Formats: sequence, structure tokens, C-alpha cells
Amino acid sequence: METVEVHGLRLAYRRTGHGPAVVFVHGGAEDGRAWTPQLDALSREFTVIAWDEPGAGRSEDMPDQFGLSDYADCLAGMIRALGVSPTSLVGLSWGTTVILELYRRHPAVIRSMVLADGYAGWRGSLGAEEADARLALVRAALTEPAEAFDPTLPGLFAGDPPPPFVPLLNAMAADVRRRSMLIALTAMARPISPTSCRPSRCPPS
Repeated sequence: METVEVHGLRLAYRRTGHGPAVVFVHGGAEDGRAWTPQLDALSREFTVIAWDEPGAGRSEDMPDQFGLSDYADCLAGMIRALGVSPTSLVGLSWGTTVILELYRRHPAVIRSMVLADGYAGWRGSLGAEEADARLALVRAALTEPAEAFDPTLPGLFAGDPPPPFVPLLNAMAADVRRRSMLIALTAMARPISPTSCRPSRCPPS
């Protein structure tokens, strides 16, 4: 695990291998450990990097009102700081939303993209009613006492994972921070403007 400071936030990442760089962007209620099988499999041919987004894993917490553009700007700053721009990016679910915003704001740092289970945000992909329902479910879950809180939000995401990956997913779930999860999923539920960019708390480097 390594860290880099991007405009005042300490971001953690995993980096291994040699060759062309590939940056992996995890989904919601996860951190860079989600990509452990991919990093192990690809490190002989590529420099593989998996970040912990702000508020996840070993990265620092983000400020209040952190939005989608802020995640994208932080990712751009990390890519530039690590000297791998332009790079290939691989994203899963929420991570694809971050990558799409990165492409909108910082196209020069991207060489290619692989988007798995992608969203144009919940509102853009699923409509306002479903986005609001999901956000309400998240907020209700976050009021549960610690012993009842399940950061995987049963009923919101896909079915049960393959058994070999359950220990890894449980380890990540145990480290989820409620405030960070709410900030990320609130950003996922908001409308995504195709043109406007509000001032960022993690501005482009």
C-alpha cells in the first residue's frame, strides 16, 4: 500500500507489476482490494494500480458536500502524480460513473476505458423515481445500529457473490465508513450535468 497527496487529501493505492499502466476504479462500498485477483493476474504484463477513493480503504475522508466532480478530479490528480498519464482505466459500477466524469473533465489523462456494469449515475440510467428510492434505502440503512448495519445493502445490489470471494468482500464491508458511503451514493443519485462543472474541492493539477 502506498499513498500520494492530491491537493490536500492523502489517497492510498496499490501498485504492482511492469509495463503499460492500467488504473482500476472500484465500486461502491468497496476499496482497491476489490481488484486483488486482477492485480495478481495482470502484473506480469502491466503496471496495475488500484486506488482507494476518498473516504474508502486507507484514503483520507473527504470534506462535506463532496461531489462526483471531486472524485473525478482527485483521480485525475493521482494519475498525474504517479506519472502514468495517459492511462487505461477499468471501472466497476460506481467506479464507471467516476471514470465517465473523469473523461468529461480530464480527457487527456485517459488512453482507453473498460466500463463494467456502468451507470450514468442512478438518475441518468434508472430515472428519478428509482434514484430517489435507492437513496432513501441507503439513508434508512445508515440509521441502523452497528450490529444491524450491512454496507452491502441487501436488495440493492446483485445476488450473492461466488464463495471464494466472500472473505475479501466481508473484509472490505467491515471497513466501510457510513458517512463516506452516504456521500458517494448521494453523488450517484444526483443529476449529472453534461456541460456544467462546479468548483472542485480537489481541483485539477
